[in-house]
Amino acid sequence: MLKRLFIIALFCYLSCEALAQPQRFSGTVRDTAGIALSNASVLLKYTLNNEDKVLYALSDSAGRFSFTFTAAFTHPVLEITMLGFKKHVAPINLYKDEVEIRLSAAGSLLPSVVVTNNFGIRVNGDTTTFSISRFSNKNEQSVEDLLKKIPGFDVDNDGNIKFNGRLIEKVLIEGDDLYGSDFKMLTRNLSPDAVEQVQAIDNYNDNPLLKGLVNTNKQVLNLKLKKKVLLSGNTDLGGGVPGGKYDNRINLLSITPAAKITVLGNMNNIGVSPFSFTASDKPDPVSMSRSFETTAEKITPIAASAELNYQGIDAKRSNINNAKIINAGFLVRPVKDLSIKGGMYLIGEKTIQQQWRDITYLTNTPAVHFTESTALNKQQSFSAARLEMSYMRRNKQLFEYDFKYERGSIDHRADMLLSSGNLFTTLATDKIHVENRFHYTNRFSSNTALDAEILYNRNKVPQHLYITPLTYAAEIGFHPDTIHSLRQESNFPLQQLSVNTHLAGAANNWNYTLNLGYNHFNRDFNTGIYGIDSTGNALPAGKPYMTDYLMRDQSIFTTLSLRYKTGNIKFDGSSTLTKGKYEWAVTASNYTLFKHRFTTSYQFKKGGALNAIYTWQRELPAAFDLVPAWWMAGYRNLRKGASQFSPATGHIFSLNYALSDFFKRQLLAYCGVVYTIKGERYIEDILSTARYQKTETIPYAFTNRYFIAYARLEKYIRPFSGNLILDVNSTWGNYLNRSNAIDNYIRFNTSDIKLGFKSVWTGVNILVQSNLKLRRQTMNSNQFKKTNNNLYQENRVSLYYMPGQRLNVECKAEYYVMPNGNTHQSYLFLDFNVQYALIKDKLVLNGIGSNLSNVHALTFNTITPTQVSTQRYNLLERYFMIKVHYAF
Repeated sequence: MLKRLFIIALFCYLSCEALAQPQRFSGTVRDTAGIALSNASVLLKYTLNNEDKVLYALSDSAGRFSFTFTAAFTHPVLEITMLGFKKHVAPINLYKDEVEIRLSAAGSLLPSVVVTNNFGIRVNGDTTTFSISRFSNKNEQSVEDLLKKIPGFDVDNDGNIKFNGRLIEKVLIEGDDLYGSDFKMLTRNLSPDAVEQVQAIDNYNDNPLLKGLVNTNKQVLNLKLKKKVLLSGNTDLGGGVPGGKYDNRINLLSITPAAKITVLGNMNNIGVSPFSFTASDKPDPVSMSRSFETTAEKITPIAASAELNYQGIDAKRSNINNAKIINAGFLVRPVKDLSIKGGMYLIGEKTIQQQWRDITYLTNTPAVHFTESTALNKQQSFSAARLEMSYMRRNKQLFEYDFKYERGSIDHRADMLLSSGNLFTTLATDKIHVENRFHYTNRFSSNTALDAEILYNRNKVPQHLYITPLTYAAEIGFHPDTIHSLRQESNFPLQQLSVNTHLAGAANNWNYTLNLGYNHFNRDFNTGIYGIDSTGNALPAGKPYMTDYLMRDQSIFTTLSLRYKTGNIKFDGSSTLTKGKYEWAVTASNYTLFKHRFTTSYQFKKGGALNAIYTWQRELPAAFDLVPAWWMAGYRNLRKGASQFSPATGHIFSLNYALSDFFKRQLLAYCGVVYTIKGERYIEDILSTARYQKTETIPYAFTNRYFIAYARLEKYIRPFSGNLILDVNSTWGNYLNRSNAIDNYIRFNTSDIKLGFKSVWTGVNILVQSNLKLRRQTMNSNQFKKTNNNLYQENRVSLYYMPGQRLNVECKAEYYVMPNGNTHQSYLFLDFNVQYALIKDKLVLNGIGSNLSNVHALTFNTITPTQVSTQRYNLLERYFMIKVHYAF
């Protein structure tokens, strides 16, 4: 009897052990075409001890996922969701060795895969793919040149890319981010020969653990390469006359499953700037998180200051330079779930320019007018290195560390001939920027996640200005040279510590995000000016003008963001409360600030969406905006900076409609209006073209109200096998400049109307564009009153012809009409590019001619919110060049 009881007890024990023994269940997620789907959200729902439980996982790059289970799991159900696909919900047998789940396209979206042979475009959920062979005519020098020819894309002179009216925030290579915010290094230097497809991805999230919880509304590009081999690349060697013109480029690519490496180089003296500097000395003073966006959905950006200025002709025509750049990016995965990526670049450029300007500065009271003739010699160098490491644990936890180091210097040397005499000036700026970021994410379940980060910025920007005015030399008692003359030395050190904690969740159709953060922000400014006072008068030697400022901001802020969607209607709202203490010079004050933003969106069943946005804000100016505008009025009116520090309240109303359909309707359309009442907006006066790359922030000139209307239509016209483009932008602004108890009111309006046509490549390709720009500005104060009107017209024609498989020809004509005083002056530019393939897709010979009409100088009027001027500067002379392109 005892033996029988022992056997029964042993059997029960072994049964319980068997039930508790963990086992592995795995599977793969694919689409209907059999392609693996990465980062799909996989839930295993089951019952344990009469309680409902859930396990969560993400599919990896091969579409695989796995769970650990025991025999005590009952009623298992597998639920798989992914944006752009129908949800899969079905009971599952956990004892199967391997399961494969195929997701079909969501019926409420565009078809999962739509291929139109006439266009070479494919749509898969939020990803639109363009086949390069349908849009390239083999004459493009970079990916940036290629994007200008693809429907829906728009690229400006600064290299900013828009798709469907929205900014591209990153550019990936084969799904990986190797360049971060410095992606212009890639798009301006990578040869389009290496690219097979361009993908525009909407609703992109840098953090895969937050998919399904946080909709970032971010738009990125992904470049799919032709070759995924150990080593490939291409090189261009070009030389021309007169003046020893050259343009040399190299691309090296290594793309394998374990690593991605890119090396890009460029050396030229034909006016091409292969880089774009970032404003790293002006970090976001609130939240630096790259994972969460606690504000409402982004729309077409409000017109920036660069759009309010006339940018002139193509910047490379006026950039008489000697530029060189070498940059590299890499990503390796030494072990599973661990990735290490980084990059570096070295930049150098020399620019020589002759410029004449007749300027009236409106931000000075009374308005200052002077004339100068400048011989400018600029040298700049820039270097940076970055390292990022990330580790994902069990597809539930993410650990990241980012490090970035930047160093740059700019040296302006100018011989300025003023009405009062000659000025020899040297302006030298050095910058060192260091950034450290620690980031952690934990996906607790399908409905909740925690995201936290610590960020530390450190910046140092010393500047030195030397001025030798011949007319002042005797009075000052200095010998007229640039060492012992007028001198200003200043420094702008910055330190920032930010801590952010986000909690995201979802229930039913509600998505919510709670952000609690702390920010400590120090910005020092110190300067010493010797030999000149704030009005331009000479001071006796030994009486310097000294200024020291200390700006410190410590704040705690919290933001609550809510999203709700039902049917075709979506509501998005966020509110931010900030309590802090601000110290400015010797004063300190506590403050409380609010900001609210509400968005309502309606998605029409036949395509397109209507968005209405309202923003109310009561906030302080950012600490970096309070730094004095130290070089205003040609170094002659140096200011102490903002004298007031008070919150500004503003209301912003936005309404926009967007429709993108390259298939049924074969069009892209969007339009919108923005109206602001009493919104504090600091004016950034961008000084003309890429010659200077210099921006001045004027803290005491702000907008009182403005109104913006914009619209764009891009429609495919079948009889002409191309896209018709209509682009309209109008801005009305009312600016207030308050200084010395005198108000200057500046009414500013601008209207741009662009009409263009670009054909799909069929052997004969044509691009036609006509752009009309109208500018009007009225200044009114008891010291100064004037009205200025400008009208610009730009016309561009590009004709491409391919008579055979080896030969193609591209000719370009650009015709400009610009205001010059009370009259208008016209300019005509002619360019050509003849290409002959000695070995197809391997060895190509190019003949290039630029500015054949040999226009030497350009004169035009400029109107900006802070100045009116007439400018004349030299252009790059006519040249001819032979280039050899070799791909390996």
